[in-house]
Amino acid sequence: MVNKWLVTISEDNFQIALEKGLIGVSYRWRKPLEEMKEGDKVIFYIGKKKVGKGGPNSSVSEFAGLAEVASPVFVSKERSWHSKGIELFPYRRKIKFSSTKTRAKALEICHSLGFIKNPDYWMLYFFTAIRKLSDVDYETIKKALSK
Repeated sequence: MVNKWLVTISEDNFQIALEKGLIGVSYRWRKPLEEMKEGDKVIFYIGKKKVGKGGPNSSVSEFAGLAEVASPVFVSKERSWHSKGIELFPYRRKIKFSSTKTRAKALEICHSLGFIKNPDYWMLYFFTAIRKLSDVDYETIKKALSK
């Protein structure tokens, strides 16, 4: 069975993921990364433009990029992503993008997503770095990306 995943990322790190065909997480988020299997589907939620940068002009709040998990988990000490401190996001998987051309505003579809229990606080549901998606939620986001 193919699982579907949502990865929360910043715009600057999404560009790196595109260039390198790679996702990475900290020790804290390694368990969901380890649950992924090759062939699983991934969609990205881009929360803000740059890691650690807040403010009214930093928000992106869009879904982007359809990808597939393309490798087992591996550990690397190579600095690849931007981070607030010295975090390397050493737990990694290769991914293969199938679509990156369109984006969908999260606010326009968040009320349709089953994992969002309280739409008034929808942004709180994206503080999770990696979340397993239901087939219905995956298809809802994928459909929004195809428009």
